[in-house]
Amino acid sequence: AGFPPTDMGFALWIHCTALLEAGDVDDAEHAAAEAEGLWRATGDRWGLAMLLHGRAMAELGRGRLDRAAALFREALTMVERDDEPYI
Repeated sequence: AGFPPTDMGFALWIHCTALLEAGDVDDAEHAAAEAEGLWRATGDRWGLAMLLHGRAMAELGRGRLDRAAALFREALTMVERDDEPYI
């Protein structure tokens, strides 16, 4: 639609969050995967960390503790490498 990739990633993340709230996990995972691809391609570590945290929370809710922990660690790594604190 002509939007910058980081803006599209953010819009997809919001869409993913709404889908999760509605219980539509499959479509939420598709939106999250698309957002992740955009943020990884652009190097947007803040966006990627936000998305990974959300995916980790979803995995935690499913009882997939090992997967949740891996996603939390990756999200933390994203913000630790940045000089600007987000928390």
